[in-house]
Amino acid sequence: ALATVSHLPHLLAFAMMQSVLNQPKADEVLSVAGPGFRDFTRIGAGDPQLWREVLLANREQVLAQSRQFRQALEQLDLAKRRASSNFPLASRIDARQQELMEEKRALDKMMR
Repeated sequence: ALATVSHLPHLLAFAMMQSVLNQPKADEVLSVAGPGFRDFTRIGAGDPQLWREVLLANREQVLAQSRQFRQALEQLDLAKRRASSNFPLASRIDARQQELMEEKRALDKMMR
C-alpha cells in the first residue's frame, strides 16, 4: 500500500521535475507553473538520499505500481491518439467515465 500512496508519488514528482529540467527552455516552463504543478512536485523536494534508500528497499512494490501507473497513462494516451483520428476525445473518455468518477470520489474522500 505504501508503494502506491507514498513511494510512487515521490518517484513521479522526481520524474516530472527531471522531465521539465531536461527541456531546453526549462526556466521558461517553470516560470508559468501554477499551484497545481507546485503541489504535485512539492513532494519531490524530500531528501534525495533518503528517498533513494526507500525506493531501493521497496523496489519490487514500487516497480509493480509504476507498471500499473504506466498502463493507466497509456490508456489515456491511446484515447488522445484515437481522438486525433476523427474521433472526439470526449467520446473516447466517455468509455472511462465511470472509472474517472470513481477516481474523483476516492480523491474527494481522501481530501476530507
